[in-house]
Amino acid sequence: MDDTKPLSKLRSLKLNRNRLESIDISGMPHLRHLQLDRNQVSSIKGLPSAHHLKSLSLREQDQPLFGPKCHLVFDDFYELRELYLSGNVIQTPLSPRRQFLNMQHLELANVGLTALPRKFGSRFRNLRTLNLNYNAISEVEELRGLIRLKSLMLAGNRLSRLRKTAAVLKKVGGYLEVLDLRDNPVTIGFYAATPAPEGATTSCPSPSGVEEKRGASPFAKPATPAAADAAYRRRLDEDTRLRRRVYELLMVAAAASKLQTLDGVELDRPAVKQEDADWRRLVEMGILRNKTAV
Repeated sequence: MDDTKPLSKLRSLKLNRNRLESIDISGMPHLRHLQLDRNQVSSIKGLPSAHHLKSLSLREQDQPLFGPKCHLVFDDFYELRELYLSGNVIQTPLSPRRQFLNMQHLELANVGLTALPRKFGSRFRNLRTLNLNYNAISEVEELRGLIRLKSLMLAGNRLSRLRKTAAVLKKVGGYLEVLDLRDNPVTIGFYAATPAPEGATTSCPSPSGVEEKRGASPFAKPATPAAADAAYRRRLDEDTRLRRRVYELLMVAAAASKLQTLDGVELDRPAVKQEDADWRRLVEMGILRNKTAV
């Protein structure tokens, strides 16, 4: 094969599970989708001129991303529509300076984040799906500025302030269809335990990013059948059951009318607002008043 001849017709390239340290894509002028999961990539030559590249996956590299030995710079990805970096050790704090206006699908699960970068929402304002599962994030204030978000995954983080979290989601949740906050302090005990994903063992990002919405990402928690969740809820102690009901009411109010899936369970909006025994108990306790969460 003549490696000096441009691969002008190549649109998609998958090189997962190799030992690649670098790749030169300058001879692939029409490349749209590049998957390099489970390698040792520290350099992608030709990236600034890859104007047709829409999707890049660098999950689970064998060496830290953006570290001293890595020549990749996060801001170099600003023209992409989809970026998958989950399962990496990121030594240098992420601090994007560019506007990522094309970015629609971003996956940063299990990368050791303790906080979102400053002005994150305004720099990634057009995101549709955002997967931040399995980090150590305790505040979501920097999500403000996201205006088209449809799927938000924050399972396995450190969120402990329910009302503050709900207030931020109310600002960004106008289009939100999928929300996952399982395994955070605000949802402890609400759901049956589900195994954490083992990483990108077989799955790869789809060109359209639709896997995030369907929960098929290798870094997304699996969905729970409604019947199984209902059975688990019936066995909860009263205090936990009532706290979950308040949580659901706040999340439904924050995410407006488009929310379809909450914490891996298909949302039953009428059941959340039903004036049942739990509702009446919350009214007695002064937490609810006249069908309105206070």
